[in-house]
Formats: sequence, structure tokens, C-alpha cells
Amino acid sequence: MLFRSQIAVSVVLVISSALVVRSLQHALTLKLGYIPDRAVSLSFDLRLKGYTVKQGRQFTAELVEKASAVPGFEAVGVTNNLPLRVDHGDNDVISRPDRPVPKVADAHVATIYNISPGYLRAAGTQLLSGREFNTQDHDGSPPVAIVNEALVQLLFPGENPLGKRVRLGSDPKDKGFEIVGVVETGKYEYLGEDPHPAVFLPVQQTGIAWTTVVARGPLPPQVAVDILRKIVLDLNPDLSIANAGSLKQELALPLFPARAAAILLGVFGILAMVLAAT
Repeated sequence: MLFRSQIAVSVVLVISSALVVRSLQHALTLKLGYIPDRAVSLSFDLRLKGYTVKQGRQFTAELVEKASAVPGFEAVGVTNNLPLRVDHGDNDVISRPDRPVPKVADAHVATIYNISPGYLRAAGTQLLSGREFNTQDHDGSPPVAIVNEALVQLLFPGENPLGKRVRLGSDPKDKGFEIVGVVETGKYEYLGEDPHPAVFLPVQQTGIAWTTVVARGPLPPQVAVDILRKIVLDLNPDLSIANAGSLKQELALPLFPARAAAILLGVFGILAMVLAAT
């Protein structure tokens, strides 16, 4: 009887391990909204050095310009944060400015990212329609936004969103941001989330404090990170660099629970089978 119980427990553990491994494999093939391969990033906080909004805009523009000139980089851009980080970005209520502000119970929230020209290509985010940001999207020019497909399906089902506007916040007088592009929907807060609205705003209109620079190219990750680090510190040697590494490394934390569960269940299953056989 004991032998049969050990066999049953062993089988359950092995099957559970196999299911978790399949779940992990599925997570590795999810559409993240960006492509981790061949991309690196590092971060720093301009607030710690007393940068004003205007100074921050100038710094990020110069950083992107210098890094984009590196022969080994195909695309470079900055963002206020990367998806799937613990602090994944800002959130705000979204609505159409041509309609009344929705009641709290009916409101929808989007994740907000501030990005520079070049960021979408550097991250590997697919532009589905419209255009990316460019140097003409600066402070004083008409406010613009890029939205993801989930937001389009939510606020503009069956419509062409390009040229229409999206409002952030609950001010009924706010005319919103003109939508100039649509990107694929990604994973922003956690891997298992349902399709979630996201809005991307140009850093030269919004400003940026906590900054993550992303570079894509064929260079080895450590070489690419060292180049980025040198460019940043040449601009300001007093900045503290954080989270330097490949975008694949960024996925280690979101994937850790599935990997840990697969390893533990696999080990327990093997041990149970050995004990039963003994």
C-alpha cells in the first residue's frame, strides 16, 4: 500500500513538473511587445543631480544623438521605464475628449511611457500604423501620442485612430493628445496580464527623470553596455548607473517563479521516484 502511494505521489509530481515546464515554455514565447534579443539597457536618475525638465530634455537628446552615431548600434532611444519591471511605469485614466469624462466605475486606465525618437526600434516594438516620434515633436509643438492596439480596440473599435485624440486624466476641458501611431500590444505589468492599454508620449514634450537608455545591435551585450556607460558618464561623470545589462537579463525576474517551480517540482518528482524504486 505504501509503495502504491509513493508511486502515485511520484507520478503527480512528475506530471506537475511537466505542466510547469510547459507553462515556462509558453511564457518564453509570449508576445512581449518588444524583442529582448540583441538589445541592452542601463538606467540613471537625473533628479538626483538636480536636473530641471528642460535640462533633462537636453541631456536625453544629446545622449540619443551620440549613442546613435556608434557604428555597432542600429537604433537607440530612451524611456522612463521598461515593461515588466517592478516599477513598470505611470498609470492614468484614458478617454476620448469628444465624449464626456467617464464615471469612476466606468473609467479605463492605461500604462504611460515617455519615450524618445528611436526607442520603439531599439526595443523592437512593432509599429502597426502611423509614425514614430521625431525631432519635430518637441515642447511647444502640438501634443501627440502613440497608442497600442488594445487602446484602439477599447476606445476606437472599427475606426482609424490616426488623427483622433486620447485624453489622459479627468479634466473635461483637456483636448488630449493627437494619435500619430499605433503599436502592438505588449506585456507591461506582468506576463499573465490580459491585453492592456498603453500610451507613449514624446520625452521632448513631457520631460523625463528616471531614464533608461536602450540600444540595439550586433555587439556583444557587455561591449554594448560599456559603450553606453561611457557615453552617459562622458556627459555627466557624477551619474550613478543602475540595471545595466541585456534585455534578456531583464526577463530573469518575471520568469523566476515559473523557473523555480519547474526546478523544485522536477527535483521532488525524481527523488520520489528514486525512493519508490528503492
